[in-house]
Amino acid sequence: MDLQASAVGNHEYDWGSDLMTEWSAEGGYPFLASNIVYKDTGEPVDYADPYMVKKIKLSSGKVVRIGIIGIATPETAYKTAAANVADVEFTDPVKATKKWVKYLRRVKRVDAIVALTHLGGFQDPETGEVTGEIAEYAQKINNVDLIFSGHTHQTIDAKIHGIQVLQAYYNGRSLQVGQLTFNNKNGKLHKVDGYIDNIYQRVADLPINKEVDAVVKEYQQAVGGILNQVIGTNARDLAHNAYLGLTPMGQWTVKSLAYLGETDIAIVNGGGIREPMPAGDITMGTMYSIFPFDNTLVTLEVTGAKLRQLIEHGIQPPTFRDGQFYGVKVKADLTKPYGSRITEITLQNGDPVMDDQYYSVSTLDFVYTGGDQYDFSGAMNVVDTYIPVRALLADYIEAIGTLDHEFDPTAYLVK
Repeated sequence: MDLQASAVGNHEYDWGSDLMTEWSAEGGYPFLASNIVYKDTGEPVDYADPYMVKKIKLSSGKVVRIGIIGIATPETAYKTAAANVADVEFTDPVKATKKWVKYLRRVKRVDAIVALTHLGGFQDPETGEVTGEIAEYAQKINNVDLIFSGHTHQTIDAKIHGIQVLQAYYNGRSLQVGQLTFNNKNGKLHKVDGYIDNIYQRVADLPINKEVDAVVKEYQQAVGGILNQVIGTNARDLAHNAYLGLTPMGQWTVKSLAYLGETDIAIVNGGGIREPMPAGDITMGTMYSIFPFDNTLVTLEVTGAKLRQLIEHGIQPPTFRDGQFYGVKVKADLTKPYGSRITEITLQNGDPVMDDQYYSVSTLDFVYTGGDQYDFSGAMNVVDTYIPVRALLADYIEAIGTLDHEFDPTAYLVK
């Protein structure tokens, strides 16, 4: 790929920060992040550089210098395991960018600046309007010529505050291509363009990289027997788009976790479930695709007031996927402000949830420890099973043989 640099995203921390130095050395590229510092010293982290300068020789022989500033999303603080980022702070992306823009322009004398970020956003396909942290960021910075976005797995191609902003879907399915055109004689930046290359639409035309293919085949041989093991059958498609509320896949997951945890209720973050489950054979590979993180099952008790707050937190949140829940029926008014949308919440049998009564809940260790900004403070009788939910659910499917979940649309009614 001839990778030149990588922004630090939240999933770089999934196994702690130590591996980033190793990955950088193995890949021959730096990680860039100008807004991550150690909490105890305020100094920049040692596994990421704030910027890099890339020199490009034009056909005239003129050399232009492109400054690339790395920016991590502050959401990383609650979008990965809390323990993995306990020693660092994610500072204001705008302030960090302005600092290094000034340095790169005045000291390094760069001819163009690119912001390589993991800031997320969303683009309305009809109006073209971009919202989210990348839009807010672009509106507040100057003297940056091109912005690469990420994090939210969306497609963005827009000009914001006069700056070309791009985001290319997710997992390598598309590429964001930024184009900087310089005057061949004087090296001045002449034009900035960009586009999204949807390579997933032309897979058949892509040449196979023999080196990469050999690595893939090596791992397929090593783990294929495990991943291809059929553990059960799914009778119907279970869709999962957690930006649209409670999903069939999410509902089956939380219902199963409540059963396995022997609790009345279950709550998980929508981002903890990564894929839908199609009808047909269920393999261990299916389970790893849907549940790639090693989240463990946690059981606890919370008051009805806290329960309402927790479920409210996951209703159409502005910066993460909708929470998935089981054991209660919820009515919500999405025209109301975030955090005050629930109009009615009852137990499965129709009884109202009482503010001062305790209810047993199953959840994930990631969520319990503050992931996606869930707040379980005040929880009682907390027990971490230390068993990954992927393994629990796989064993459960193997035991029942056939998964046949019929989605209950009455569990979550909105207007």
